[in-house]
Amino acid sequence: MAEKQYFDPKGREDHLTPRGYLRGFIHPDRNEKDGPLEVFDLETRVWGDPRTPDELCKETGFYDYSVDKAEVTADDAFRELEDGIHDVRRKLRDAGFVGWTKHRDFLLRFGKMLAVRSKLFREHVIANQVQQPALRVLDVNGMNLRVETFDLRNEPGAESLQKNLSITKMRQEIEKRAEEWDQWNWSLGVAPSVECPLVTADHPAAMTGAYADRERAYWEGRFVIVIPFGWDFVIVGGPTFKGPEGPLELSAEQVEETRRVMCAPGASLLFAPLKLPDMTWVDKELGPR
Repeated sequence: MAEKQYFDPKGREDHLTPRGYLRGFIHPDRNEKDGPLEVFDLETRVWGDPRTPDELCKETGFYDYSVDKAEVTADDAFRELEDGIHDVRRKLRDAGFVGWTKHRDFLLRFGKMLAVRSKLFREHVIANQVQQPALRVLDVNGMNLRVETFDLRNEPGAESLQKNLSITKMRQEIEKRAEEWDQWNWSLGVAPSVECPLVTADHPAAMTGAYADRERAYWEGRFVIVIPFGWDFVIVGGPTFKGPEGPLELSAEQVEETRRVMCAPGASLLFAPLKLPDMTWVDKELGPR
């Protein structure tokens, strides 16, 4: 059976992980726009060919509504954040990250965008929709209704409807301006050097919890969100997180711990400014292949 395709009237390439964000992980000795970045495949556990941010994390029409809403996209929700990330990152680096909380609101909003701008978020929205009971009215007799349950996945145009719903939910989450996250404590950590850098992933806003059961950790509020914004700095926060505001210089062990979080569910590729010689921490996190 042929794979079903969405009709995409715009036909453009959408970047699930923003290019401006990825440029923060380019080695400072390389071109700050084109890099390239080093790419590590979490499935094969090998470094691939270096690639530019323009070549990474893209899919045709991912953010375009289906044909009945073809003129509406998620661009407006993205634009301010995408346009601002380079300038904010430059200001933070120029200041040595001192006074970083002046940019806290922007970083949290950008981080929330990263969290929902993903296939994992879309899958979560669709799974929740499918789990909701769906009823169809068959007959009305006075005050009595005769109904039947049905599976939304089998309805005509179901894939388009699910895609539209996930895009709308994504825009709503971004526009909330990370209200929940704003109530948490956040800390900014700084990597020791570009030779001991932070890495990011194609699902870059990652969660780690107090339990192996991530759902339990989430509902009990015993988790932290880890968002690296460049090879040199990361923010960490959560509902019960009590770390100092920072900036804090991270140890090599703390850098490795942060790297391991980037292997969280939803990630398939890691991006770094250079090929790290020791990748055994991936096996520690995911287990041997």
